[in-house]
Amino acid sequence: MRKYPLSIVVCWIVLVIGSGLAFAQGPDGNENSGESGEIECGYTAESTSGPYYVSGAPETDNLNFNDSPGQEMIISGTVLDGSTGEPIPGAQIEVWQTDADGRYWPQASGDASDFDEDELNFRGTVIADEDGAYEFTSVVPGAYSPRPRHIHYRISAEGYVPIFTQTYWAGDEAVSADRADPDVDDCRLLVFEETEDGAVAATFNVVLRPDPDAPARPSLP
Repeated sequence: MRKYPLSIVVCWIVLVIGSGLAFAQGPDGNENSGESGEIECGYTAESTSGPYYVSGAPETDNLNFNDSPGQEMIISGTVLDGSTGEPIPGAQIEVWQTDADGRYWPQASGDASDFDEDELNFRGTVIADEDGAYEFTSVVPGAYSPRPRHIHYRISAEGYVPIFTQTYWAGDEAVSADRADPDVDDCRLLVFEETEDGAVAATFNVVLRPDPDAPARPSLP
């Protein structure tokens, strides 16, 4: 059996351990990858929920309950485990936004049971499938001053820290000046493409932080 100098053996050990740590450090180091592909942006950044969060919104894949006018929009993506890169089946994606004129339905917060059905529009709960994938349709929300055009989310799953977050339109100069959500990373900027049917579509992947003792509500209001 061939013998190697102690210095070489030590280097090999350091390299092997270092490689393992690089994988294990997960999204914080942007090194984690799994069978579902690489995670490049780390855990999805939190943002304020805003003043019009309504819990218990109906389960749906179409937020436009009242068939209101506007440019059809499709958002899809995958919810991933931030430590392994694996999909999270059954994750809940609560979504709310303005209509095409920049108005929330309702312009109030609370629980869905507090409002009549015709008061709820452009908000709902989307459930990820067995592959962690989700998709919903809506219309392009209107922008209102001083916020840039945006969509709100609350994403949760058993065993993970739930978060509030927001996505924005790539190329919107108002994003960099937004005081409500400064330092928006590229993974929360939606890049839209037009479909054959004339709708616009974009992808928003979500990375959650595992936590067996995850709180019932996220840390931000």
